Amino acid sequence: KLIKTKDFAAILTTSENAENLRPTLYDILAHHAIDFFSNEQNNLTEPAYKFYINDARAIGGNEDFLSYQPESKDSTSAKLKTIQLIQELTRHHQRAENIPALIDVTLKRLDFVNNQGIIENKTELYKKALTGLIEKYQQNSMVTEIYHKLATQYFSEGSQQSAAQGREGARPNNEDNIPPRKKARDLCQEAIKKFPNAYGATLCKNLIIQIDQKQLSQQTELVNPPNKPILTSINYQNINQIWFKAIPMTDGLISRLKNQNRQEQIDTYNTITPVQQWNQKLTDPGDYIDHQVELKIEGLPVGRYVFMIASSPDFTMNEQAVGIAETHVSNLGSWSRSAANGEGEVVVYNRTTGHPMMGAIVNFSQRTYNRKKRDYITNDFEKITDKNGMVRTPAAKDGQITYTIQYENDKLDLSDRLYLYRQDRNNRRNFQTSYFTDRAIYRPGQTIYFKGIIIQKDENNMPTIVPNEKTEVVFYNTNGQEVAKQTLTSNEFGTFNGNFTAPESGLLGNMTIRNSSHNGYTNFRVEEYKRPKFEVG
Repeated sequence: KLIKTKDFAAILTTSENAENLRPTLYDILAHHAIDFFSNEQNNLTEPAYKFYINDARAIGGNEDFLSYQPESKDSTSAKLKTIQLIQELTRHHQRAENIPALIDVTLKRLDFVNNQGIIENKTELYKKALTGLIEKYQQNSMVTEIYHKLATQYFSEGSQQSAAQGREGARPNNEDNIPPRKKARDLCQEAIKKFPNAYGATLCKNLIIQIDQKQLSQQTELVNPPNKPILTSINYQNINQIWFKAIPMTDGLISRLKNQNRQEQIDTYNTITPVQQWNQKLTDPGDYIDHQVELKIEGLPVGRYVFMIASSPDFTMNEQAVGIAETHVSNLGSWSRSAANGEGEVVVYNRTTGHPMMGAIVNFSQRTYNRKKRDYITNDFEKITDKNGMVRTPAAKDGQITYTIQYENDKLDLSDRLYLYRQDRNNRRNFQTSYFTDRAIYRPGQTIYFKGIIIQKDENNMPTIVPNEKTEVVFYNTNGQEVAKQTLTSNEFGTFNGNFTAPESGLLGNMTIRNSSHNGYTNFRVEEYKRPKFEVG
């Protein structure tokens, strides 16, 4: 503890402020040990009586933390060793009155417990502890790093609420009634104002850039009927107005776009005269999260188009956002399948009415590999649909065919693929098993109850249940090793059931029940977990 780090400057790689944060050789070794023990990959095997961090003092202030005396039968626990090492470091820096090193180890401890602890209201206790540190160390430049930790937590809460509320926006979840990301931004600005040149201020500046970033994207149906309004869904962040334009996609334009990156494609689109353009105000509540809105695009004639939206009228990426979506406007639709004899079947129908379309042209392209020439050969051919809107391709043992469809001036090119294969194994029984378990996650030692149903498909792919069929069901652990197996027989309804016991030792995680002979399996998790608590208001 008395050996100074600077005595080893010739062989150590140091960074800014390293002498304050790691003043002695003891600090370097202790932090390396903490990093090792806190790495989950170094703790793959744990006993059933493993140590849990479940005391609120572990995530409190330093005084509370040092009064915490963790006990466990698992004396080799990495989590226990981590807590004990951090306690020793904390006492050491308190006695030495090394404030930067004390703040550094305290932040490391709070992050570790927040990630690994099983403590009620853990997140609120984490934020309370950080807030206490900010109030205590207002005059130290490292307070900016504490501000950044707290701001990052609020930023994360903003992301979680945005997803949880169906993209409707994050509601405030703090006593200041401020949206989480707005709270994060305010904390960063406060830190920068206090110590603008501190390392933590730089971290806060980067977080503000991330919070302020404009984001814009859109989704629309791949195919829309002609001359009818088109619905587009737009996701936006930090934007209060968008500009829209529709670009017609010609063969020449498609050729120009090949091998271009996104920026080059945007530049190319901006050289084309749009067939439709407008702008629209959006609601931006200032919560710095993702929002969604649906807008109407006026109907377009048949063709292929690119819809561009942007946060600026010049449709450029210069500190702005641009979204691109491609769509087809067509009355045509199709479905395809491979018949048992190796033929392909394509049916063309009217997308609006659903009626089959007679006289439509289906252009096929089949690419096969020629072993003698060591090259691919393309075979193009076309077929005309009959009164049922159907065409058939020649039989093939296996292969893939792409096709486009056309009726008069309406052409639809979705690069649809038809996979051909000949079913030469009609005499072979084609089984499939579906499994059901009583839950998706189990604790070690719990009973896993399962049920399965066996079906068999005929040459026309029609399923039937299989009664009185023996099958071997095998239970595999996370490493794919066999844990147990049973031989079961399906009843008159084609179902069977059984149970296994989840392993009480070894690596936890995803495990599998499988019966390979009847083509079925199901996955589930075996984990140590705590029942969630809910508060009903």
